[in-house]
Amino acid sequence: EISEMESISPPNENRVQLIGESAQKRIKGAKSGATARGLIPTGVLGLDERFRTMSAGTLTTLAAKTSIGKTQLTLQILQACSRRKIPSLILSLEMSAAELCDRYLCELSQVDPKTFRQSPAERSSTA
Repeated sequence: EISEMESISPPNENRVQLIGESAQKRIKGAKSGATARGLIPTGVLGLDERFRTMSAGTLTTLAAKTSIGKTQLTLQILQACSRRKIPSLILSLEMSAAELCDRYLCELSQVDPKTFRQSPAERSSTA
């Protein structure tokens, strides 16, 4: 990257090669879903323009009060990254891996998570 190039002072020929390699990495990153600035689109209309904070190779923390929609937003971002083949990871202090998996499946299939958690008997009695 550019910061690596600035920390060393090779002859001009090597510097040109480093710039070329850095440019190739950035182009590859842009093709994989990162924007020209290295920002990763969230898939949420307006969020990218407003915050411009998610970039490749960084840790992004999402914090808010309970029941605000953190998990829902995170799953939407995960789905947007998945469509662009951008590796992603969710860590949660509030939900188990099974719960996150269930929520993600509900998100993908557009099933209400409350309905998903109901037993078949509960679902038939509310229908």
